[in-house]
Amino acid sequence: MRSVGGTIVFYEAPHRIRATLDQLRKEVGDCHLVVARELTKVHEQLVRGPITAVLSELGPPIGEFTVVAYIGQMTYLGEIRPPTAAEAFLEFGQLTNIEQLSRRSAVAVLAKRHKMGANAIYKLIETAKKVGE
Repeated sequence: MRSVGGTIVFYEAPHRIRATLDQLRKEVGDCHLVVARELTKVHEQLVRGPITAVLSELGPPIGEFTVVAYIGQMTYLGEIRPPTAAEAFLEFGQLTNIEQLSRRSAVAVLAKRHKMGANAIYKLIETAKKVGE
């Protein structure tokens, strides 16, 4: 189980805006969002509210659409599997190189993230190193 969510921002083509919002409603529920059409132009339009309300207020699908949606915190209940050695090594590299965590801290983060012991994560990383040699 993983928690995902927060605010997402994306652009959508006029001919797909209604279908995309409907699909979003099916996936995350009737979340609150803002749909902006023709931002920075004379005919700018902002529609706010739950997806169902926005769909009913949205005018003809003309112009460029920007969608800002708060999808909240959702729990992902998909297949839970341990990371492969390559995946663990990649995540480890991102944590140590990009986020500047110590090796020990990075292993601890990965262990918590994947609900595994630190020794198991360390073994995966070492396996990936050996394969890469």
